[in-house]
Amino acid sequence: MSVHNLLRFYGAHIDPNVSGWFYGQDIVAFHTLNGIQMNAGIHGDICELGCFHGKSAIALSHLARPEERLHVYDTFGDGYYESFRSNMARYAQGLEGRLVINTMELSSLQAPPEDSLPRGTVRFLHIDAGHTHKDVINDLRNFAPLMAPGGIIALDDFYHHQFPGVATAGTEFMLSPEGQHLRPFAGTHYKLYLCDRLWLKFYQKWIYRSKVIPTLSLYNILDVDMLVCFSDEPWSDERLKAAFDDPAFGAEAAMGSPSTSP
Repeated sequence: MSVHNLLRFYGAHIDPNVSGWFYGQDIVAFHTLNGIQMNAGIHGDICELGCFHGKSAIALSHLARPEERLHVYDTFGDGYYESFRSNMARYAQGLEGRLVINTMELSSLQAPPEDSLPRGTVRFLHIDAGHTHKDVINDLRNFAPLMAPGGIIALDDFYHHQFPGVATAGTEFMLSPEGQHLRPFAGTHYKLYLCDRLWLKFYQKWIYRSKVIPTLSLYNILDVDMLVCFSDEPWSDERLKAAFDDPAFGAEAAMGSPSTSP
């Protein structure tokens, strides 16, 4: 499904019928990043922490390839387990036998769940469970070690004034010995996107080359420049090219790993 069809699908079916919070900017970002990973040969399962009634899990199901599984973790409190299952059965894309539902309190998890998700097997992780500092840093400590080479972590509500613990936990983790390899390569109004710092420029260049996100700019955060997607103060193509210091930045080139990409 193209990104335009996915947006139309959400507007016509998911937004009116599935409770939750998942917006067009991140539908576009998820789809774009999935395409970059596919073309780069990055493989692995997809994982979501905190799925509520399934609004973002439905989008993730449309990104999962036939050999990949979608793992979800949630307490499914307040009786929304049946709603989640019903929504996934109705709207998810071809997940027969590949949807792994883990009903648990993530705050009780004190080590990576390697029995079901071995290290190096997750290519896309969406963290959208508890939003306190303690909850978010615990989720990062338990699930970041599971990421595959080239894997992406989407951290929900990093900028939200109601949930300052997301930003403090994410920053503390990225400055810690266990998380210092991770850096934000992109951000929307709602989520921060992290990868290994070796892959940062790779993703930024291919987001630009995709031409799917209409306005982009760069903004310093920690010790890197993050790509601001759907920027209110967009940079020109010339300024973006100069920032990446790549004369051939706008040229067509083969997709590759960070060591071989243009």
